[in-house]
Amino acid sequence: MEAAADRTLLLGAFAGGELVGMAMLDGFPHVRRRHAASLAVAVAPAMQRRGLGDALVRAALDAADRWWGYVRVELGVHAEHAAAIALYEKHGFVIETRRPRDMWTDGVLKDGLGMARLRPGFVAPPAIGAPPSVPPRATRADVVVRPRRRSDAEAFARLHETESVVDGTFQLPFQSALSWERRFEVTQPGSHVLVAEVSGELVGATGLFPLGPSPRMRHAADFGMAVRPDAQGRGVGEALMRAVIDLADRWLGLERLVLEVYVDNERARRLYERHGFVVEGVERAMAFRRGTYADAYAMGRLRQRG
Repeated sequence: MEAAADRTLLLGAFAGGELVGMAMLDGFPHVRRRHAASLAVAVAPAMQRRGLGDALVRAALDAADRWWGYVRVELGVHAEHAAAIALYEKHGFVIETRRPRDMWTDGVLKDGLGMARLRPGFVAPPAIGAPPSVPPRATRADVVVRPRRRSDAEAFARLHETESVVDGTFQLPFQSALSWERRFEVTQPGSHVLVAEVSGELVGATGLFPLGPSPRMRHAADFGMAVRPDAQGRGVGEALMRAVIDLADRWLGLERLVLEVYVDNERARRLYERHGFVVEGVERAMAFRRGTYADAYAMGRLRQRG
């Protein structure tokens, strides 16, 4: 197991010198999500229902609140695991999302729940600045979708330097072409990144990204999109959606696609809904944006058969 020393807390519970339970509090590395962490708890079957899980969760949350300063702690749990759900609810977690076909278990895809807890007493600060204006719809463009190339770094820097794109994604402003070149070099295995061109100019990008290294999640992928403001409302998003869903359904055999979209981004939400995504819940204080913490819809799409 690899864990970042400055972002991860590992706790163990021992009986007779034997490890019988553990908890891992793992902070998200992205700067706009550094206020959030994931929690994982495991207890040996023979030690369950004896207060060990309760003690581990209590210790992890005490560290999150008092020493690490996390605003948000989140976790996933099987929808049928009533005992675990009750334990987490006891410690302030609430069900935010319901995830069909979430994870392989005993040879079948089981549904899952996303649960989260905000630090007690937390009040989000006021936003700094107004949201970017939404460009009006314009003449449909002739869009060409192709794979990303190593030579696209400069165009990616231009795409992500606009306030609209930064506001609607997890990206940061002032990213150089060199920083994008370096990111291209360490692309996560199994990722697929596509770009959209209009009149030979890169105006949008999308991608599919594995949810993690676990083979139990190999059926699912995360999805993201960015479209330059002057190209929005011209069919660029539609073209990217069609291409990435065709890739997922016909060639990768993915059962499930997931994404997060800020609750105030109605145009993007409607685009995703037209292509089969449904809202699975609301994630509170999901990302830092405009000087405060923004909520996001968790959306998912299941592959259509037949």
